[in-house]
Amino acid sequence: MWLEKGDRNSKFFHQFASERRRTNKIKKLVTEEGGVVTEEGEMQALVSGYYKILFESHAGDRLDELLQHALVKVPGEMKQALCREISTMEN
Repeated sequence: MWLEKGDRNSKFFHQFASERRRTNKIKKLVTEEGGVVTEEGEMQALVSGYYKILFESHAGDRLDELLQHALVKVPGEMKQALCREISTMEN
């Protein structure tokens, strides 16, 4: 039927779109505790809170511990040259 009637501005197209809109509606959500949320504002808050927690950084401040496992890209001699005091001639 889709091939025959297609997506022209026809009665078939509008019925199909209306039915799809009805079936794609979220009517309730279940919280992590098992409760059911049906109010639109509560569902928005639940989804928003879920994604805020999901994408929140949990790395902490263990930078030194993480850097110990990083590969050294600068050889020892070069590192010493880069970390030495700046001479008066270089100023």
